[in-house]
Amino acid sequence: MADLSRMPEIGQWRKVLPFWVSYLLFPLIWLSAIWGDCWVLLTPLVAWYLF
Repeated sequence: MADLSRMPEIGQWRKVLPFWVSYLLFPLIWLSAIWGDCWVLLTPLVAWYLF
């Protein structure tokens, strides 16, 4: 049986999540630059919501 005391806690994921989510913003910025129009407004809205 697995030792559950060695499993990472959910709280640790919440500490690292903003760092990794910031990497997901780069493809969003590229796509909004390619598609243009109102997609450009999506990047600030997503960043505001995530952080």
